[in-house]
Amino acid sequence: MWPTTEGVRTLIDAEHDLIRGLAGMMVDQLVAEGQQRAAPYEYDIPLFDQWDWRQRLWILDQVVRPMLGSDPAPDAAAIWEAAIEAIFAEAGDLIGMEIGGDDTPHRWRQSVVALAHQKGIDIAAVVENDVGRWNDELARLRECIFGPPNYWRAERFRDGAFEDTQRFLCQRGLPPDFLARIPPLLSIEETQEVIDRLQSIIFRDR
Repeated sequence: MWPTTEGVRTLIDAEHDLIRGLAGMMVDQLVAEGQQRAAPYEYDIPLFDQWDWRQRLWILDQVVRPMLGSDPAPDAAAIWEAAIEAIFAEAGDLIGMEIGGDDTPHRWRQSVVALAHQKGIDIAAVVENDVGRWNDELARLRECIFGPPNYWRAERFRDGAFEDTQRFLCQRGLPPDFLARIPPLLSIEETQEVIDRLQSIIFRDR
């Protein structure tokens, strides 16, 4: 269960299906990186991109399992918000590949439109071929579900007085280590456990 604009809950219907599909694509990419079958993939989100592939898998595990299942969400942290941004950036990248491909099905655009309908939001038509517009729509949907990322504003205080940062975090109801939380370095065995956990929920009933 994850904090959303509608309270702490498990994602349902189109939002559940979209996040599960995107997370599956990301897990496959990260595993391929670990096996040196693919180059590191970046989303232009430094707080997610900067970590080792195993650390990014761990972050996804901490975010995706609570969103799709009944596990409680971890305490708020900037790295979770960055992971959510990365998940929606994955959608934008996949839509870009759809648009750039010949005779490519509109699978990801259809999934985003279904999510918009679930949330009661007017959105671009499935045949829309403007990648920039789709990215704008994805940002709107992300904020509709999860709200604006707190870390965007919190980062502004990082280079200032420590007291100002802590005051901002307190005002937002965020933990003192919100900006300081980092993913652990995992052993081979721990990494495989993370992969197994993610795959058990992402690929369940498929």
